[in-house]
Amino acid sequence: MKTFSSIKQKLIDKKIPFEEITFIDKAVSARKTDSSVDKNYNPDNAIKTLIISTKEGYGALILRGEDLVDEKKLNKILGKWSVVNKEILNNIFGFLPGCVCPLDLDIPFLIDKKTSEMQIWSMGAGDPKKGLNIKKDIALSFIKNFSVVSLTHMVNTNIDERMNLIKQVGEEIIQEEELKKLLESGEELIAYDGFEPSGQIHIAQGIVRAINVNKMIKAGVKFRMWVADWHAMANNKMGGDLEKIKIVGKYFIEVWRASGMDLSKVEFMWASDMAKDPDYWKLVVQVGKSNALKRFIRTAEMMGREESLEKLTGAHIIYSCMQVADIFKLGAKITQLGMDQRKVNMLAREVGPMLGYWKPVVVSHHMLMGLGKPASQEVDALQRTIEVKMSKSKPDTAIFMTDTTEDIKRKINKAYCLEGDIKENPILEYYKYIVFDSFDKLGISEVKIERPEKFGGNISFKTFAEMEKTFAEKKVHPMDIKAVLIKYLDQLIEPVRRHFQENTEAKKLLEQVRSFQVTR
Repeated sequence: MKTFSSIKQKLIDKKIPFEEITFIDKAVSARKTDSSVDKNYNPDNAIKTLIISTKEGYGALILRGEDLVDEKKLNKILGKWSVVNKEILNNIFGFLPGCVCPLDLDIPFLIDKKTSEMQIWSMGAGDPKKGLNIKKDIALSFIKNFSVVSLTHMVNTNIDERMNLIKQVGEEIIQEEELKKLLESGEELIAYDGFEPSGQIHIAQGIVRAINVNKMIKAGVKFRMWVADWHAMANNKMGGDLEKIKIVGKYFIEVWRASGMDLSKVEFMWASDMAKDPDYWKLVVQVGKSNALKRFIRTAEMMGREESLEKLTGAHIIYSCMQVADIFKLGAKITQLGMDQRKVNMLAREVGPMLGYWKPVVVSHHMLMGLGKPASQEVDALQRTIEVKMSKSKPDTAIFMTDTTEDIKRKINKAYCLEGDIKENPILEYYKYIVFDSFDKLGISEVKIERPEKFGGNISFKTFAEMEKTFAEKKVHPMDIKAVLIKYLDQLIEPVRRHFQENTEAKKLLEQVRSFQVTR
């Protein structure tokens, strides 16, 4: 029987660099939590190796720890196959179940495509309480015979669970039944989000966007992030200077890198690259021919523009046509943008079938409020959502991703937050959409508010619903929740500040962005 010691020695002899993992628990499958002694195990890096029998002989599969084999896919590749039983695993290959080390096997491998895209593999090593961290590229160089194929679907095949993750992102989903059918189809789903590079990035664009993207990825959706530099030029951001806009785009990416967005599952694509493709502009023209001018004017909110012919330019109309064309050129079955983009996404659903494409499912996320007093309610709901959202044009009502501790303290302390008022309360929104979704990063399991006994003593909240109810009952004061929020926001932003202080390239980008004049 192969042991951890024997496998370890073979790897040393082959000069394969690795990191040893020692587990506390007795699991014999890919662990969903970090139970390692040295805390050097990331469940997202877990792989499992299955030895199978086929008509051609024995082979092996490598897939992510959380994934299951899609039997239909594998049947098409191999024909009849089966996972070997315990006796064969023990007697022929010398492994215990759940402890197979792929680097100690000399048989053909099929490696799932998703697994091949990982950077680190955490694998079995002959012992239920031992494992190895190995760089994927190094591991592949020692596997003699392998092919990369798509052979899995998520272990989370429970459509309701995946739907729930996406519903956590979508304040509105059009249409839920269409989304469910997409998830049930088993096809690779691509969602897109896009952004105009325009000035410094605030917390809604930074942390909240990272949270939303990661949830979509967890639901099994691949993300394409559209760097809309040409769109920003059309919208006169950075004075329409494309080179400055590109610098801001690179700065945005650095913010997300430091914010914890899973960039291994995000593909950044630049509009300026797509603009070189004549077929793209052909599609833009086709979109433009699909409707009367009035229809495109109604999409103007996506650019932060009023629906007024006097204030719109021809470039803004082209912008609308471009954004619809973007969806189809990117192959996005799901659009995941803010509620302010609703009208153009609805236009895409209308135009898609007319041009031989699909109706994209629209997943519109909540627009985080600015910290100032909400605007009047004399306009329609969508327009009001746009008016009250966080805006970098009102810097004192937004927390920026490189704000200092003092900046955060000053802005939060003067933020609008009426005692007992749970409607349109930006402080509560910060808790709902940021803090309660960041417990792991913050290293907490509850929001704890410490206060003297004369003010009610300490109080804790495990859920936002608990906090909201207590606040509505006036059992907790605005200054109580503000003080704790300052601490949490400062903690979440600190890695970003540090990144822009310590990384030479990131630091240069920030200095450049700060020197640019922001225009609308």
